[in-house]
Amino acid sequence: MPGALAPRDLPVIAAHLGYDDVRRFADECLLASDGAKVRMESRVVSLPTLVPSPGANGFCRFLKAGRCTIHAVSPFGCAYIDAHMPDLEFTRRANALYAELLADRDRQGEYTTLCEELRAGGRNAPPLEKRRYHLEKAIRKEMG
Repeated sequence: MPGALAPRDLPVIAAHLGYDDVRRFADECLLASDGAKVRMESRVVSLPTLVPSPGANGFCRFLKAGRCTIHAVSPFGCAYIDAHMPDLEFTRRANALYAELLADRDRQGEYTTLCEELRAGGRNAPPLEKRRYHLEKAIRKEMG
């Protein structure tokens, strides 16, 4: 399950892949995801995210022969979030991502705009629950 990009990941990964236009990179390589629903005081806020689109094999487009081709500039969700980490550490790291997403949303930044444009264009990731199910299934298979 590809990790979500943080707003600061966009220009870094795009440049690493040779794109001089972040919008073109997003159009060709990313999907809009439902992202997370986060409780903020007395309300729940939806924070859509951008995730790598799948390659022909259904896995992350940047995973080739079992290796990440953008490892040196991994997205936040890959570099800092791990399915095996303790809940407290996951929460701490996820909250850092949520803060960055919320700040971008509040200023109607490039990340938020790209999420909206991809969604409007039908470039949507499968629902998070479906992706999580497939990840858990893969982990169970790996564990034997």
